[in-house]
Amino acid sequence: MFIHHFNTNTMLLVILFSLSRQPPTLPELVVSEEMVNNVAASFRVKINNVLLIAHDITVGKDFRIFFKVSFVSGYNVLEIVSGGILSE
Repeated sequence: MFIHHFNTNTMLLVILFSLSRQPPTLPELVVSEEMVNNVAASFRVKINNVLLIAHDITVGKDFRIFFKVSFVSGYNVLEIVSGGILSE
């Protein structure tokens, strides 16, 4: 119990001390439009690759991964159903 009160009082003192100080100034952040476009283009490529892999898995072109995903998703459904049945 003593440790709990000590930690609470210490956090209170730190917060009160930080309120009395002037917050540090943050530098101005400048992001160019070219940088944003490059990041967006790289994310677009990565998302398209992930969607292509997901499409191949769902269509069944890669049977090994298809069966792994089917097993894991079936296991999750079984776990949810059994958890709902056992919790009642």
